[in-house]
Amino acid sequence: MTRFVLTAKPWLLGVTLALALAFGISSAGLAQIYPGSGDVNDDGQLTVTDGLLIAQHVEGLTTVDTSAADVDGDGYVGGNDLTIIITNWGMTGASREQGDLTGDGTVGGPDYTEVIAYWGSGTPPLEPPSIIPEPATLGLLLIGGLTLLRRRRSS
Repeated sequence: MTRFVLTAKPWLLGVTLALALAFGISSAGLAQIYPGSGDVNDDGQLTVTDGLLIAQHVEGLTTVDTSAADVDGDGYVGGNDLTIIITNWGMTGASREQGDLTGDGTVGGPDYTEVIAYWGSGTPPLEPPSIIPEPATLGLLLIGGLTLLRRRRSS
């Protein structure tokens, strides 16, 4: 798997993210972002103007190849990859997805060595943010509940 890493002027984070969103780049610095429209000037259309605005501020675009030891295909060589190898240790007739990185048909030492050699390469996947209601919403729910209780008592 090849991942693209975008570098841009730090004071233009919005444009950096817009470029990444426009072209489906999965990493901008340390933030993982998801593909979107790329409409930088918010005119409702993806046009040449958006591309020109983006191009003014881009400093570089590089690739990181993590495929050599990325067992689970998430673009990062880490604990999940090692867990797959340890879980399937000694398995014969194994596939790459089962931890056979060397192609010898067995999950073992050479596959472990491959993961360790590439350990930490790529971009760690970020968990999507969990939905947490803001405090004002909780306050409104509390006030509504108290109002209902008061109404029931007065009836």
